[in-house]
Amino acid sequence: MTEQVQNSLMLNAQITAKNVLRTSPGGVEILDFELQHVSTQAEAGTSRQVEVVMAAKAAGALARQLDRATLLTTYRFSGFIAKKSRNSRQIIFHITAFE
Repeated sequence: MTEQVQNSLMLNAQITAKNVLRTSPGGVEILDFELQHVSTQAEAGTSRQVEVVMAAKAAGALARQLDRATLLTTYRFSGFIAKKSRNSRQIIFHITAFE
């Protein structure tokens, strides 16, 4: 039996920029946007200041909801990471839920 590999990410972050909501060639609405996360995390018995800016993408009804979301408001995002494109080395956070 093959073990299922996990690829899930949950992140509290702010939307700092949004592109225009677009429609894919297959008719699915897509929103590309940027997230910023700032926190203090414990690592090896010490505190570490963490600041991350990450590209993100949502599709379908979720893209429409996020298009209406307020910039610079903190939300909890869930989803998975993947390469930005087939030949890219950059990653993008594919959002599957937010609150």
